Amino acid sequence: METIEVHNIYTLYEIDVEGIDVETPILGFSRPQDWGDSSRWHYDQCLVQFSYCGTVYINNCHLWQNLERNSVEAFQQVASYLFMVSMPGSIEQLAGKEFLDGDDFWDARWGDLPPYYEEDDY
Repeated sequence: METIEVHNIYTLYEIDVEGIDVETPILGFSRPQDWGDSSRWHYDQCLVQFSYCGTVYINNCHLWQNLERNSVEAFQQVASYLFMVSMPGSIEQLAGKEFLDGDDFWDARWGDLPPYYEEDDY
């Protein structure tokens, strides 16, 4: 049986930069560049696994949202998108909170600067 495992990022934008609720939330498929701002971004992770036609699909789902909810409520907001394992996915280290990417930025108020992801290290 073939296994396909990916890491997909879902970013749900429900509040604009002025802190006002948007009329229609927008779902993006990349990590926010200012993800280190814990007053603005909340992170949850889950794993969706299923079998279809002899293939096991594993989607490591990384959800960034700018409204704070418990994990179940958070994933209910994007549930219909969690089975999009046909997407090529992202590098695991650049989906969560471990490493900065070249496009990310960091403010000293958010804490210690995480290391930049260097592909040669892995």
